Amino acid sequence: MAESKARRAAEVLLGLLDRQRQLYRNLQALADRQADLVSTGNPDGLLRVLAQRQTLLEDVKKTNDALLPFRQRWDAICQMLDEQQRTQVSAAINEINERLQTIMNRDQKDSEMLQLRCRKIGQELQTSRVGRTALRAYDEAGSQSSHLNEAAE
Repeated sequence: MAESKARRAAEVLLGLLDRQRQLYRNLQALADRQADLVSTGNPDGLLRVLAQRQTLLEDVKKTNDALLPFRQRWDAICQMLDEQQRTQVSAAINEINERLQTIMNRDQKDSEMLQLRCRKIGQELQTSRVGRTALRAYDEAGSQSSHLNEAAE
């Protein structure tokens, strides 16, 4: 009985880790698409990808919630696993962590690129405002000059 319970727990754990691993693979693929969209300046596509990522993150949270009982008794769970299962669990956790790190690094770069682009646009708007103000000033000065010329004649 205890052996079948341990086997069932291992199957559930491995299934959840496989699910989480697939979710992170999908998240990484979307992070790659996101980086392309950020670099090409496609805000509509970026918003669609961000919505897809949000859906996947909700699934990651659900999977994390399902893994909570395993994490709370991690030492006991690891002792129940046979060598092959421990290897599978370790490989899954390592892949998940590597993908998560890759995604976080990519997101940081995308964020920096978007911030840079926003600053550049802000500077361009400021330059445009200064230019328009200068043009208005010149136009007003020109109008005053022509009025003065008309009055002098």
